[in-house]
Amino acid sequence: MCSSDLGAHGVTILIKDSPRLTSLDGLGVEGALLGSFRVAGCGALRSLEGSHRITALGKDWQAGPPEHGVWASRSGVRLPAAWIPGVSIALQDLPVLESLRGLRGLTGSLPGHLFVWRCLALRSFTGLEGVTGVHGSVHVTESTELISFSGLDNVKYIF
Repeated sequence: MCSSDLGAHGVTILIKDSPRLTSLDGLGVEGALLGSFRVAGCGALRSLEGSHRITALGKDWQAGPPEHGVWASRSGVRLPAAWIPGVSIALQDLPVLESLRGLRGLTGSLPGHLFVWRCLALRSFTGLEGVTGVHGSVHVTESTELISFSGLDNVKYIF
């Protein structure tokens, strides 16, 4: 499934549960997004090429406290961990994702969290050199091949 949510809070790119997807080529999105960039459950996706024309991201605006790795929204709906509120970038369950170079067009600070979970082949953050800050947390979990945070060298603050 691929969707672009044109809700009141801006555009969010959501690509999820697409096990045969191997490329984001042809995505065609360019410029600044007011929402987040989320990719989850795309087991054959090796890179994020195709998203290189995105220059800035916002964040989503869901709210709710964490509950055992699951977040609850204001409406009481339980959301999986990939739906942590205030996220700018969420990459989850991408076992062969090798590179973030497809996000090389991003510049400036991320207004929300950077979330990387179970990206088993990812070795660094190369591609995010244009990011200068994160207004949130950097969450990295179960990314067993990660050997460096190279690519986040220009981040001056995380809060």
